[in-house]
Amino acid sequence: MRLVPRSLQGRLLVLVLGVVAAVWAGAAALTWRDARHELDELLDGHLAQAAALLVVQQAREVGDDRDAADTPILHKYAPKVAFQVFHDGLI
Repeated sequence: MRLVPRSLQGRLLVLVLGVVAAVWAGAAALTWRDARHELDELLDGHLAQAAALLVVQQAREVGDDRDAADTPILHKYAPKVAFQVFHDGLI
């Protein structure tokens, strides 16, 4: 029993379906890789923001009025967050 089609139309159909399946698989692999990279960047940004907030929180004491120039540089995907901390009615 022979699985390869004898006709030209059958052989072309098998060839085209094989090429389409290979291109689809390649596109799916590239899309998966790019999506994983972007997700890793996003999660790295959130982690960098949390670390920067901890660094700033540890470096400053209540009532310290230094400028914000010494705040750590965040990751490019880190969410931009600003807040004020009140302690006994004082900033």
